[in-house]
Amino acid sequence: KKGSSVLGVDFSRDAIDFAQEYRKRFADEIQKRAEFQLMTMEELDWKGEFDVIVVNQVYEHLHDWELEILIPKFRRALKATGRLVISTPNLNYIRFLYPLKRLVEFPFKAIKEILRLFRGKSKHASSFKHFFREIFKIRYPESEHTRLHINLQTPSSIRKFMEQQGFQVILECVDHHTNLLSQATKRWWGETIWLACEPC
Repeated sequence: KKGSSVLGVDFSRDAIDFAQEYRKRFADEIQKRAEFQLMTMEELDWKGEFDVIVVNQVYEHLHDWELEILIPKFRRALKATGRLVISTPNLNYIRFLYPLKRLVEFPFKAIKEILRLFRGKSKHASSFKHFFREIFKIRYPESEHTRLHINLQTPSSIRKFMEQQGFQVILECVDHHTNLLSQATKRWWGETIWLACEPC
């Protein structure tokens, strides 16, 4: 909408098909400026073509050896003034802040869930086991998606890795939760790490 030309790349045919279909929701002039290509990591071979490369919620799905191939390719593909933008879950949030918030909220969560149960509004009333599991849930919830997270990082570890790859890094942790604990610790423990990386 701001006039950029965009190329989306994925090695999954399903992902490309989804993107092609999703593109149809936009005006023709935008559709003409958005292109999608089926491509493997080995096929990426651009030099100085992009102002911005965005790696949004992908980093955590790649092994270090894959990143050690990809990141230099992204660096070569950027223009001299270009930026590589990365977002990824914060391991500090998963390890520390999420469990701490659940512990702090436990008394209120227990009362709220019991009241919902009495009003017949509980989503977790299918069994006592399910109900108590929800109340006493402390660890970060696992799902089909999170089981694919093979490379979770802390702000300091991802900064170090990107600096080793030849980038200057501006890093910020983002947490949209409004409770005091999140606001007080988001600089280190915020839910998502965002990086803007400029080639040195």
